[in-house]
Amino acid sequence: MKIEALGHSAFIATIDREDGTPFRLLADPWLDDHVIGDVGGRFPRIRADWSNMAPIDGIWISHSHTDHLCPYSLLQLHRQLEGNPRLLIPTSLRYLKSILSEFLPDWPITVLEQDSAMDLGGIRARAFFNVREDATNEDDCMILLLDNGQDALLSEADAVLPMQDPAVREMVGELLIEAGPRQRVFLTTRNELEATMASVDAPDQESRQQVVAHQRGVTAQLAQEEIIPNGATSCPWQAQGTVRIIIGQGISLPHEVVGCWNRVLFPVRLEDRARIEQEAVTRENLPLQVMALHGGESVSVDSGILSPVTPVPGLEVLDQESQRHFDPETEIVADFPVAPLRDEQRDATTQH
Repeated sequence: MKIEALGHSAFIATIDREDGTPFRLLADPWLDDHVIGDVGGRFPRIRADWSNMAPIDGIWISHSHTDHLCPYSLLQLHRQLEGNPRLLIPTSLRYLKSILSEFLPDWPITVLEQDSAMDLGGIRARAFFNVREDATNEDDCMILLLDNGQDALLSEADAVLPMQDPAVREMVGELLIEAGPRQRVFLTTRNELEATMASVDAPDQESRQQVVAHQRGVTAQLAQEEIIPNGATSCPWQAQGTVRIIIGQGISLPHEVVGCWNRVLFPVRLEDRARIEQEAVTRENLPLQVMALHGGESVSVDSGILSPVTPVPGLEVLDQESQRHFDPETEIVADFPVAPLRDEQRDATTQH
């Protein structure tokens, strides 16, 4: 298997079909430079030369947020990709099927239902929701599981399964080990936004250092709880051949205005999360391998062994991680306009 990170939650996964030919899936293709209109910016910005990449067989959209379902990116892909990849959408996006068909003609559209397996031509696809008691803004996000009978890929996206829960870990372990008895990749998106928001909201340097230290401690505790044995008898972390790959942290301020704010965002980095998890793996003597994968990086997995990271072919990366290393000594503090910007009485009947 191969995972090519395109930044944030976007990636290309290559997994062999049952007959040995490759199946390539493009997931959550937010490839535009901006998001939520122009409120956010993408990091890193990328330029893909699809003519220098292997064909894409399927495109998966995990949920409705515009850093996953980007209309601009889909239209551009429709113009640039060769062939007609199958668009896979969760049942939570079924209501968009007609408009997607209108603007993406010739692309077959398949709706994945909860816990229903589908044959994609030598690849089995299944999807399920992270059902929980507390409501979140990610409840429409479906988790995707692909397998060929020997190798399996689980893409968590923004669902964030509570792997510290023995019942959830047992369920995931049973699914993954059955789907991928030879090897399996657990691909998760982690943004550590609590630390970023605490850093941005800090009124001064000392406060920022305190809240960031606190958030690092919270992250370390939660990360370890997701890894250490918790009584689940079918645990994916305890099975030989499991790899956990961490992507994410692609939403920044727009590049037109970001300035020195890059030194304030993401005080807990992907590599920090991977290091914390790997330390827990080592202490518990687990066979799991954990790594962070940034936009523009590619890694292959063979028999559960990670290859050295290489650049994604055909992809130009315009921004480097070194440009946004967190600086705990920076004195920049937020001085943003605070709503409401207009406080006069307005006529509600004229508003749309």
